Amino acid sequence: MCLLWCMVVGMTVSYKGGVTKDDVKFYHTKGYVIPRLADAVYDNPVGYPTLPSIPIFFYVPEGAKVTNCEFKVIHREIMALDAPIYPTQPPAIKPIPGKEIPVPEFVHLKEEVKSLAIYPETYTRLGDIGNLSGYHVQEVIIYPVRYLPNKNVLELVTEFELQLTYEGGKHSSGSILGYELASGIVANPSDLPAPKSSSPAYLVITASSMMDEFTPLIDWKRQKGLHVITQNIQWIYSHYEGLDCAAKIRNYIRDMYEDSNVVFVLLGGDTNIIPKRIAFAMCCEANLAPDEDSICADLYYSDLDGTWDADGDAVYGEVTDNVDLYPDVIVGRASVNDSDEAAIWVDKLLTYERNPPGDYENRALFLGEILWWDPYTDAGIGKDMIEEAAFPPAGWEITKLYESLGNEDPDAVIAEVNAGKNLINHDGHAWWYVMGVGNGYISNYEMTVLRNTSYIAHRVVVSLS
Repeated sequence: MCLLWCMVVGMTVSYKGGVTKDDVKFYHTKGYVIPRLADAVYDNPVGYPTLPSIPIFFYVPEGAKVTNCEFKVIHREIMALDAPIYPTQPPAIKPIPGKEIPVPEFVHLKEEVKSLAIYPETYTRLGDIGNLSGYHVQEVIIYPVRYLPNKNVLELVTEFELQLTYEGGKHSSGSILGYELASGIVANPSDLPAPKSSSPAYLVITASSMMDEFTPLIDWKRQKGLHVITQNIQWIYSHYEGLDCAAKIRNYIRDMYEDSNVVFVLLGGDTNIIPKRIAFAMCCEANLAPDEDSICADLYYSDLDGTWDADGDAVYGEVTDNVDLYPDVIVGRASVNDSDEAAIWVDKLLTYERNPPGDYENRALFLGEILWWDPYTDAGIGKDMIEEAAFPPAGWEITKLYESLGNEDPDAVIAEVNAGKNLINHDGHAWWYVMGVGNGYISNYEMTVLRNTSYIAHRVVVSLS
């Protein structure tokens, strides 16, 4: 699916695109078939056909009201299927060694679906609107692939025009962060107002006892031309209101974002220094740990809209809390526990920025478990897809430790990390204190005793399954 062009006519934004037969890939399971599209979302109700939807994003002025969303079909094709569409199943816990997990009954296609001429009955659904660092983004969900159950065929909309009409609102400038991020996702980037002209600021928050250790980094950022603001948590706690310390820090960051154009925030300390916000993630139902439904979320310090607890039940980040999940500032955390660790962390970061060892900058480590044996799910396949989509054909040395290749285990992973890798990408079972690597696990303790003194990982991506 591709964006052909986008124009604004009065208060109507138009987007043209389409889905071809080559765009649709099919996955067969249990006598059924699932059509798949790149970048698709699957949000069908249980018992309804598993069909892809595509989110389209539009910039709209602050306070604008969407009055109409029209989907014009220009051309469509019918595609015959060799099996019925797979009915969406309820969430289920996959098999866990040593634990008896009940297997839910298979849900067949609901009778009301069989009587429909086509599913879904509409082409679009208006999604949520969010604030992306000063730029308001409206989501529209489109359904370019629909199912005719009585004929067991798919309708593909190979060419369409989507028109979004709004009224009112005012154009206002956001941060340079919001401008750059919004430009990359909205269908009408030319409508974005220019970002704020003032230079973006870099905010460092840490304990007063560790500010000296962060001073070399602060000086370096200023030498590079950044406006750097520093503040200690003791001052914030005594000058800001909030239900707890995390809320006080967030309220301070929001003021700095609004008044001083802060775009970058460094939290200087692990959760014993800069407190974590525990947010609701999902109803896990595995019953393995009392906190399995929740996750530590530094996005709380980045997405500054609302309180993350709109319903006032002290459970943060629920759907009812109206969290849009769009970042307003870029937040990073130096997970250091004391001054000694802070000094080491700063030294390694400055080495990376000023004069990095030339033998590891273009090295990456891919880690992939077999997530489940039934159905067989090899995370290494996803890693290979990431390599193909995101890495240039030359210039990167990628080490692959996959359980499916028989070379992923804790010792092998630790050895490769100690050898120096600039990027580590992991897909496997994990939790906040442990990471699955083939036939074993690596815990927080193993990570604290790594022997990679000269190296600092630029980015570690952990996919939790």
